[in-house]
Amino acid sequence: MGFAAPVPAAAAPAADLYAAPAGSGTACTQAAPCSLTGIRDKVRGLVDSMTTDVNVRLRGSTYRLAEPFALGPADSGATGHRVVYSAYQAERPVFSGARQVSGFSVHDGSRNIYRAAVPPGTTGRQLFVNGQRAQRARGPLNPGGFTGKDSSFITGDTSYRSFTNAAAVEVVYNRDWKHMRCPLAGITEAAGGGSSLNVAPDCFANNNTSVPNLGFPFNGAGLPCGPAPAADSLASRHGHVLWCCGLVRVTGMASIRRRIVG
Repeated sequence: MGFAAPVPAAAAPAADLYAAPAGSGTACTQAAPCSLTGIRDKVRGLVDSMTTDVNVRLRGSTYRLAEPFALGPADSGATGHRVVYSAYQAERPVFSGARQVSGFSVHDGSRNIYRAAVPPGTTGRQLFVNGQRAQRARGPLNPGGFTGKDSSFITGDTSYRSFTNAAAVEVVYNRDWKHMRCPLAGITEAAGGGSSLNVAPDCFANNNTSVPNLGFPFNGAGLPCGPAPAADSLASRHGHVLWCCGLVRVTGMASIRRRIVG
């Protein structure tokens, strides 16, 4: 008489679902991949009755996101099974919240400046051209001719008052290990003529007076430096820019001093 040991049942093979940047529908197959949110919704519908693991295969290229792609408890596995998001084979999926700008045309051929309109409300602090980080419009660092008064910077230069988009200007200061920035609340005529560049009061206080410990080493307390005229920048009247020790915001019009290829 002999005894045979029971053979455990083989685990069911994992289910593979597919997503692609241009995907659509609900099939989520390799031939008909879903969008990123579409495959998430499909997996959510499978979780409660999972009988095997689910592999979400992300095809390569860039997934352009208008908002963060969020996963939570509803997207986790159940009944002892897992949901795994991974790249398909050796492909490279990229999640990007960047806004793609196209339609560039020559704005100033003598200085190699190209320009393209962007939707109202577009903001950003990074610019990439053909996949490479590009330097945005700027003037001299640490410019002279400014004096501080309360939360404003005063200059005899009247040209600043012609700026039509003062709220899009940021004053930026690098101090030791801190990087501070504040938007302007407005640009007005100074008491003795010239221009008064008025920093947003709450932001100014957060960077100068409302700090946890004014005596703490390298806390960065002190006046942000004055902004620089954008005479040699790529500013247009659609979105004025100033550069001060670091960075500037452009809204309403994107301009770059680099040749656009392709």
